[in-house]
Amino acid sequence: MKPSNSYSLDELTNIYLSYKDAEDSGKGKSLEEIGGETRFYPSSVSKILGFAKKEPMYGSRFRKSPIDKNMKETIKRGINLPLSMNDIAYFLGLPFHVVRTNASRMELKRPEQNTFVKCFKFKERRGIEYILTYRLASQIYEAEDIGFKTGEISELFNVTDEVVDYADKHKTEIEPVILESLRTLYPLRNGDPDPKPYLVEKDKID
Repeated sequence: MKPSNSYSLDELTNIYLSYKDAEDSGKGKSLEEIGGETRFYPSSVSKILGFAKKEPMYGSRFRKSPIDKNMKETIKRGINLPLSMNDIAYFLGLPFHVVRTNASRMELKRPEQNTFVKCFKFKERRGIEYILTYRLASQIYEAEDIGFKTGEISELFNVTDEVVDYADKHKTEIEPVILESLRTLYPLRNGDPDPKPYLVEKDKID
């Protein structure tokens, strides 16, 4: 079995093809089944599908436990962050509707602010827009740290090279927002000598 930081584009393609075959046939596959076919650990398959914004057919990357008091407090802390509600849900490992519903029940009000980095519109691609969110920027930086190149990353997230290049060129502006947001959501990150602008294994809500 291969860990998640050791794969090629061909190996990634095999994972997506296995997923798509199951999707097209209407017969779901578990992470274990896809991992068995492609020789990847289930956790690696989950992470790779998450990069491509694909939800596992059986088993989810989302937290399965009920929303407890600590998580509600974390949602409260995150409600004023300069992130979209979708981004907050992603960084908490929760479905969007769970964050939205709990925020509504607690009567939390979102401030009026820009919650994405940049919207790209291309004249030669009429009607198509690419939104660089903080979530996407975080995923781009993680993919780069793993070893992906610009063209591979744009394929992985179904965006253009321009979006990836923008995230790189403006990393000094974007990364601090992500890091501060993650410190707000995960206070144990405070004091970390080498913080990453993406989710890591130790990011947990106690």
